Amino acid sequence: MMPRIPLFACLLSLPLCCQSGGETVPVAAVVAITVPQVDWVSLRYEANKMGVTLSTTLDLAESSRREMQAPPYSALGNAAFQTAAADVIRLGIHAHAETALSSYQTEGRIWFDPASGAVLQIDRLKPGTGGSRKIYRFAGDGVLRIRQEPAGRNEATQAPDSWTKIKRNFYPYAPIAAGCDVVTTPALLLYRASALDPAGGGKPQCVFFDDALYRVWLEPEGDALRPVDYAVKAGGATHKVSGNRRIQKVSLRVEPITPGADPADFELLELRGAIAIYLDAANRLPVQLTGERTGAGELVIGLVEAGLRD
Repeated sequence: MMPRIPLFACLLSLPLCCQSGGETVPVAAVVAITVPQVDWVSLRYEANKMGVTLSTTLDLAESSRREMQAPPYSALGNAAFQTAAADVIRLGIHAHAETALSSYQTEGRIWFDPASGAVLQIDRLKPGTGGSRKIYRFAGDGVLRIRQEPAGRNEATQAPDSWTKIKRNFYPYAPIAAGCDVVTTPALLLYRASALDPAGGGKPQCVFFDDALYRVWLEPEGDALRPVDYAVKAGGATHKVSGNRRIQKVSLRVEPITPGADPADFELLELRGAIAIYLDAANRLPVQLTGERTGAGELVIGLVEAGLRD
């Protein structure tokens, strides 16, 4: 069991909401949260290259099994969770992307066991006419997915719960046979990297992405001076961190597990290829990510603001 960090409060800025019985209930609120090992409660990243602009915000909050089983998640029925965790943390993600030809946003929530890192449930929404909502429930032997899409333009303007084009799928896997204790998801690799022992990455992670399972190693590759420029919010105060800092590089080594898994398709915050996470050695904040993105080639995503626990 991982050591616990005392309870603290954080202010969620993520503009997500859930639909229940026709009523929209905002998620944004001041909540209590217990998180082991990591000191951050929010991260905001930006990137801009060759006409491609990305902005991604991540927020941690305390949650519960009750929230994971409320409408529309009750549509998952009695599908078992991957673990019997008593503590549940929710990672919220809001991403916005603009290119010369398009502009879109995605919203997501990831529920996970903070002690083991096991992902329990995911809700990912891409609004609009060509949008979709995907809800995943992670069990010990695979993932149940419900995909909702609007049946035409009229439904596209309505709340996702009213979308009538629905498809259910189950993606089986055997994590124990793959040499992994639990299954996680790409975004939680930032959480794992923040809590990583700088001396080594240890066992590989089983990571489910899209419709396939991968084995991923977090491999420290030493540290070096790199320029950074971000703000840190803590205890009601804000201070800037800029200039050259000693930064540790952690590379992702990705191998396929299930049929159809292709390391070239694996993504972390829309980055593919040779993905790396860069951690500020002084505070363990993931300050940069590097990889490739369609339309921009090699891309650096930089931290612009971090919220720390009080």
